[in-house]
Amino acid sequence: MTVLSYALTRIDLLLYFTICILLFFFWFNRSKKSKEKMPPGPKPLPIIGNLNLVNLKKPHESLMELHEKYGEIFTMHFGPKKTVVIAGYRAVKDALVSQADDFGERADTPLFKLISEGKGIVFSNGELWKAIRRFTLSTLRDFGMGKKTIEARIQDELIPLIENFKSHNEKPFDTDIIMNCAVSNVICSIIFGERFEYKDTRFKKLIRLMGVNEKLAGSPKMVLFNFFPRISSFLGAHKQLMQNFDEVKEFVLKRIKHQRQMLDTNAISGYIDAYLLKQEQESTKAETHFDDENLVYSVLDLFGAGTGTTSTTLRWGILLMMKYPEIQKKIQEEIRTQIKQGQMPRADDRRNMPYTEAVIHEVQRFANIIPLNLSHTTPNDVYFRGYCIPKNAPFWHQHLCCCFFFSNFELCCKRTELNSGTGTTCIKKNGTEVIPFLTSVLHDKTQWETPYEFNPNHFLDAKGKFLKRDAFMPFSAGRRACVGESLAKMELFLFFTGLLQIFTFYPPPGVSREDISLEPGTGFLLFPLPHLVCAKLNY
Repeated sequence: MTVLSYALTRIDLLLYFTICILLFFFWFNRSKKSKEKMPPGPKPLPIIGNLNLVNLKKPHESLMELHEKYGEIFTMHFGPKKTVVIAGYRAVKDALVSQADDFGERADTPLFKLISEGKGIVFSNGELWKAIRRFTLSTLRDFGMGKKTIEARIQDELIPLIENFKSHNEKPFDTDIIMNCAVSNVICSIIFGERFEYKDTRFKKLIRLMGVNEKLAGSPKMVLFNFFPRISSFLGAHKQLMQNFDEVKEFVLKRIKHQRQMLDTNAISGYIDAYLLKQEQESTKAETHFDDENLVYSVLDLFGAGTGTTSTTLRWGILLMMKYPEIQKKIQEEIRTQIKQGQMPRADDRRNMPYTEAVIHEVQRFANIIPLNLSHTTPNDVYFRGYCIPKNAPFWHQHLCCCFFFSNFELCCKRTELNSGTGTTCIKKNGTEVIPFLTSVLHDKTQWETPYEFNPNHFLDAKGKFLKRDAFMPFSAGRRACVGESLAKMELFLFFTGLLQIFTFYPPPGVSREDISLEPGTGFLLFPLPHLVCAKLNY
């Protein structure tokens, strides 16, 4: 019996490998036939794909080099994942605006699915996304987004921020945490109906945790997690990030519980209260998207997005003013001309301050803080620029046993058992992942005169008036454009102008303007490298 069992085992193994080989050749021939349909790109190596061509610390720089070689649309193999990169202003605009329905879904990225579970505003899809986004936009407008009421909240937050800067008495200090706290308080006042004191240790800890996660999410380890989630999960690459995220989530859960207990439907104070009221209104419906999970993840989306991006842009703005004092001086001259001493900046001042507006826009363009954008996906077969981007892009290793090691079925693929019961086909749930490459738009040589230089003249015409540029897409474009764009624009103007009205920023003693580095740090956001700032009162 032992010999017979051994023989049967050998036969089973032989049969298994024979089927694997046959499936491999089936896939290879099918890929060969469809090769002309997919956009061109570098030839992948076994297992790693094109990762040998990508600097994991600065993937946007690698993709820019590949964009120069392969043009406005090309295919990349990030490990086992086949991804289409759309580059350049015209191609990205056509994809996100002209063919919005074809590219309107959010990609099923392992890291963000692990964090969001496909809930909330940013990472949901379909009818769920439409319902939550529509409600969120309406609620943000109700609480003043784009109106005088939100202007007053930002002005109120500017006062303690200025006092904090004054407290350093022109000595060097780090703007990181304090700038995050100030910007976060604006969105907190909308979400929770209240702001937090800068000395609140719990609030400062949450800000730090979110800052750490922004760096971790773009680190090489987490980039690899998205390509090889099973191996990366085994190595625990995501554990610190998830631990930090769970702590922030726990804070949000407690706030929701407290506000549910104290809810007064006649005195709605913020987004959470408005959502809880919406839940009551929807309680008689058989099906609703407004469950507790979507509330939690929507709040987390607003809390995170409403803090990191704007504060990072403002920190770049101050750093660039230290680097280019002549530009800082010109802004301050415009401020003195247009805003009375003792009067705070107002949103209406933007129309009379073209140079300041041009500088803020150029800070956003130059800083390029979300270089890769958030990935999109194709819900259907899409024909774009003469190529076919298929709805279901199979992993290139799909029929081999390495599929078990390099993919995570729960996170990024669905299982289809073959008739023989011995194989597995991995197919992406939401279609081919697509990167609408924002760096290639903000640094497009056909759209910007000096794409890699900080040049406010990009946004000024010959008469010195502010000039809108279609290729200005820091908030992305189309259906998935940033939900808080108008809030962010108002914050950037009021905070930046308000600070330059009171202070002149310069480097610490012993640091020259030439010593100031404009190289970004590694992270999901491109943030300034650690630096100190000196702030001198103008009056």
